[in-house]
Amino acid sequence: MIERSFRTLREALEGQELTNLLEAERVLARLVKWYNEERLHSALGYLPPVVVYRGNPEERREQRRRKLAQARHRRREKNLGLQQGTLPFVAGETVANQ
Repeated sequence: MIERSFRTLREALEGQELTNLLEAERVLARLVKWYNEERLHSALGYLPPVVVYRGNPEERREQRRRKLAQARHRRREKNLGLQQGTLPFVAGETVANQ
């Protein structure tokens, strides 16, 4: 896990020129905020840590399932070559957990 964190840090700092301590602190603070609040972590079910530890992860997972079901429905309609959406969307359609 530590190795992965270092790799992520190294990749994020690539191309950054840290000329002084203040600039380094600013860049690292921005990176830590991104890592904890935006980056999707596979070990946490592709959710950011802030959602898992301080939010409502089940609500976010349900939103994702709903979005995936709607996208799958749109793809089916498109693949059938329909000009207008005529397939009924079933709101309870489930998505296999990944």
